[in-house]
Amino acid sequence: MITERPLSHEYDEYFERYVKLVPRGDLTQIYVKQMESFCSLISNLSESEAEFRYEEGKWSIKEIVGHLSDAERMFCYRLFCMTRGDSTPIPPINLGEYVIQGGFHNRPILEILQEWKSVRQSTLSLINNLRQEELRNMGNIRNHPITVLAAACIILGHVEYHIHILHERYHI
Repeated sequence: MITERPLSHEYDEYFERYVKLVPRGDLTQIYVKQMESFCSLISNLSESEAEFRYEEGKWSIKEIVGHLSDAERMFCYRLFCMTRGDSTPIPPINLGEYVIQGGFHNRPILEILQEWKSVRQSTLSLINNLRQEELRNMGNIRNHPITVLAAACIILGHVEYHIHILHERYHI
């Protein structure tokens, strides 16, 4: 059971906007609950609703869900490397470009959501098997030290951040 949260020096201040959104409690349970609630939020959308953009040039709901898959996949890879003691800096990625290349607008929303759920299941498998001593393993993201614990919280907080945007700007 992982109930602790990272200290501010364990991640770049950029990620504070995500870490602060992670509720208290066991991380595994929070991951599962978030997966269930996010799937509930998205699964009843029609294709036209999932293609909605609240403003020209902003991502559609399909693209947001695709972005969440991409981001979680990348952060989980970084988390995985750190758990294995590999602190080699990983070059930054342009997730905005990944959304363009992902072609999410050409795919059914339920397929995109299923992909996100599969990525989340993989993340859960890794989180469930973390040993206490691995939580403070260090890596480097955005030229700043980061711990495994911080990366695990950033993944959760990033999804929460986008859920807030979906509620506020997309009205779902």
